[in-house]
Amino acid sequence: RNSDPEMASMRVKELMDELSALIANTDYTILVGNKIIEVRPAGINKGTTALYLLDECDFVFAIGDDITDEEMFKALPTKAITVKVGVAPSFASYYVSSQSEALNVLKTLLEDGV
Repeated sequence: RNSDPEMASMRVKELMDELSALIANTDYTILVGNKIIEVRPAGINKGTTALYLLDECDFVFAIGDDITDEEMFKALPTKAITVKVGVAPSFASYYVSSQSEALNVLKTLLEDGV
């Protein structure tokens, strides 16, 4: 995340070319997010995974700062607490402005309980 932007851009292109060649003719997809690249099976995302895990959870608190988190926010039921880090439009119910603010929310939840 702290690399030189110009060098990072070159490396991302190289990696994308390699990954695209490796997964050609497979059931995998590539998703580029905020300083991340995900390779995952088609049809599997944070949303489908969150729904799979819901049977095991009494309380769901989901927080994220990337486009890949939007599938999760959208898939979770309205009783889940969903928080977007940043100000971009989101399916999340709540927003915090920064990662440090998100950390404060998590600390408050730990200290005060849910």
